[in-house]
Amino acid sequence: MKNSFILIYILLFITQAKAQQAASLDDLVLLAFKNNTSINDAAIDSMKYEQASKYNNYNYLPQLSATMRNTYNWGLFIDPATNVLSNFSSQVYSLNIQSDWLLFDGGKNYYTGQMYDVGKQVSHQQYRQNLFDLKNQVIILYYKYWQTDAQVVQAMKVEEQWQSKQKEVKNMILAGVLAAKELPHIESYVELYKLNIAKMKNQQNLYYKQIQGICYTTDSINIKAPEKIDVSVVQEYDFSVSNFPLYHTYQSMASLETQRINLYKSTRYPTAGIMAGWVTRSSSLVQIELSTQFNTNLSKYVAFYVNIPLFNKMQPQSLISQSQIEQKRYDYKISQLDFELRSKINQLKEQLKLTQEAYIIINKQLEYLRSETNLARKAFELGNTTYFAVESAEERLEKAEASLLQYQYDMILYIKLLQSYHTKFE
Repeated sequence: MKNSFILIYILLFITQAKAQQAASLDDLVLLAFKNNTSINDAAIDSMKYEQASKYNNYNYLPQLSATMRNTYNWGLFIDPATNVLSNFSSQVYSLNIQSDWLLFDGGKNYYTGQMYDVGKQVSHQQYRQNLFDLKNQVIILYYKYWQTDAQVVQAMKVEEQWQSKQKEVKNMILAGVLAAKELPHIESYVELYKLNIAKMKNQQNLYYKQIQGICYTTDSINIKAPEKIDVSVVQEYDFSVSNFPLYHTYQSMASLETQRINLYKSTRYPTAGIMAGWVTRSSSLVQIELSTQFNTNLSKYVAFYVNIPLFNKMQPQSLISQSQIEQKRYDYKISQLDFELRSKINQLKEQLKLTQEAYIIINKQLEYLRSETNLARKAFELGNTTYFAVESAEERLEKAEASLLQYQYDMILYIKLLQSYHTKFE
């Protein structure tokens, strides 16, 4: 019993350790892939087509059926067992075993199977596209979460600085260096940063909840901080629309219409098959044993048949024309996809370029603002400027540092998205 408790304790410890293990961006992506219902739904579609393709092959097999019938007759009728006109009530027993083997159906079954195979490809590509879209959503939420976290940390440092200023101003007011009217101004900044920190924490919690939602889990997630990325180096990529699952989806949809056209064409061709059967019957009007009547009235047959469609109201041609139009639609969608993806990537590149330029400018500006703040503080200590000038310089420095942080995470996000768009999704 003691050993059992020890084993349970160890298992609980291991489970808890796994639960507390930090989840990296890749871990979150895998968790979303595993749990997201839209992904699982697309996978089920692929299984559905696979099963349909499997069972479609059974259509090549012959059919075999057996029919047994007990018919009550009264009034005038021709007894099927004796072929004699009768007016007596009777019972007629019949047994029929029949086999029908369609040898050639014009290719309908073959092209139907091809459509199922292509449909399986379509569902698989849609599944991959859902994975691609989901991955990008996780990337965006992940970096937004950590961007907000960094902003909270920065804002808390600034809040501490303003609280220190508040104490400093109170001391200077007591010493007669500053007028009492300066204090409300400082206090308002302290409260403002408290409010901003609360808003940022709420926003970060919202991103956390969205990450839980996209991963379809209510368990707590210990999100690992992102690895450092050199934002000054951006790799150049060669764009190819064939990297995207949606491109292959449209190609498969166009191929599906090709098989559909072949299916419609096959309805114009003759069908041929063979039938064979075993038929017998008996009647209660005949005073002979049932098995003897069955043997006496036994009939066997074999039939070969050909069905030639002569006129079907131009339905195949109408359906073929519709599928040809759909093929053109998917050709257009492929061209449109290429344009849209190139536009999206160019926008990301332009946003990255502008953000990099702004980051460099703000970084240089920080050097001047730090010098300006130090000079303003020294000038105030020497009595050459007002405390308001010191506050203004420090406020400009704080805003520049906040902007630099914003641009830094924006650059990282743009770089990660560009990598995602240029990497072939497997």
